[in-house]
Amino acid sequence: MRKVTKVLFSLTMILVLMFPTVAGAVSVEQRTMPFVPSTGLSTNEFVIAHESGNSNNVGPDSLEREISFMSNNVNSAFVSHWVGGGGRAVQIAPSGFIQWGAGPRANGRAYAQVELARTNNAETFKKDYVTYVNLLRQLAKEAGIPISLDGYGKGIKSHLWVTQNLGGTDHSDPYAYLAQWGISKAQFIADVANGIGSSNEVKPDPIQPPVNPNPPVTPSTGKTLNLPGTATSWRVYGLNSSPTAGNEVGFLNPNLFGGLSYSILADRGNGVYEISTRDFGRVQIYGAISTGATVTGGTTTTPPPTNTNGRINQTGTFFMDRTINVRHGSPSTSAPIKAQYFAGENLTYDSYIKSEGYIWFLTQLEVNAIMLLGK
Repeated sequence: MRKVTKVLFSLTMILVLMFPTVAGAVSVEQRTMPFVPSTGLSTNEFVIAHESGNSNNVGPDSLEREISFMSNNVNSAFVSHWVGGGGRAVQIAPSGFIQWGAGPRANGRAYAQVELARTNNAETFKKDYVTYVNLLRQLAKEAGIPISLDGYGKGIKSHLWVTQNLGGTDHSDPYAYLAQWGISKAQFIADVANGIGSSNEVKPDPIQPPVNPNPPVTPSTGKTLNLPGTATSWRVYGLNSSPTAGNEVGFLNPNLFGGLSYSILADRGNGVYEISTRDFGRVQIYGAISTGATVTGGTTTTPPPTNTNGRINQTGTFFMDRTINVRHGSPSTSAPIKAQYFAGENLTYDSYIKSEGYIWFLTQLEVNAIMLLGK
């Protein structure tokens, strides 16, 4: 009998370790919308985190206004839950059925989708954020999926993660809105993993959402960084971190606006600049000419010298966001691979050339040997 007890106790401990308790259980108001489709899921893998993206609806009734709008437009888009109004959680559609909030490649795989209404009040945001985090955790536990954000495989996913990993959508919420209140991506991930007991535990930087979505910025260099309209995702980094993949605080999407232009506040060298953005404040950005970005104003409008073989003389540093092959002999994907660079590493180059639809970075690593790096 003692042996059986030990086995049962061990199993209980294992289950506790596998499924952490949900901090601060959330009371959810039930208000199911009429005429909600009841299509079953294809798989049960995700709980998706959204925010409204509506900067024109930030008053004390923003939650009710968002729910009302969605109820009247249920055939266009809808989610299962809303959070707002000072920590309220409202369920408007059943969990475990398809909701139309994250694009066709995610909707059929999401147990629940949670929208966060915006506010212009700091105390309201703190209460909303606690409920938002704990509701995401609570729904993940209901679904039997990992209580982790934007990791590998099943779990809680931001709309940005869906855009970057599944496609079928171009949204990047909720990070930009959270950043306006001082909640970094890293803090959001940690809070989802650990849960929050009360709004007193929310200690973001004292940042208020901007009143003017395009605040004037006084340039310190007289130059402008122009991001091409063909780019759909461009990393930006905090001022105190290395501008390499994994350190980003958010993403810009120039494609949505036919291109974006920013006054350069500081030039850190090697194609790294400081700019001020609406959603992320003052940040670093990598905008070397090899990325497709251009710099105008000052003395930077003169194109770099070009050799007769098409090689453009320009020094800089390229930061890897994935594994990239180093090829030897010619700027071609058929050239032999001599080495590899991995995400987070960087290469200092002295020129580049365009070939086969790629940009190749060149550097004289050995005597009479040119190494070519295909982007």
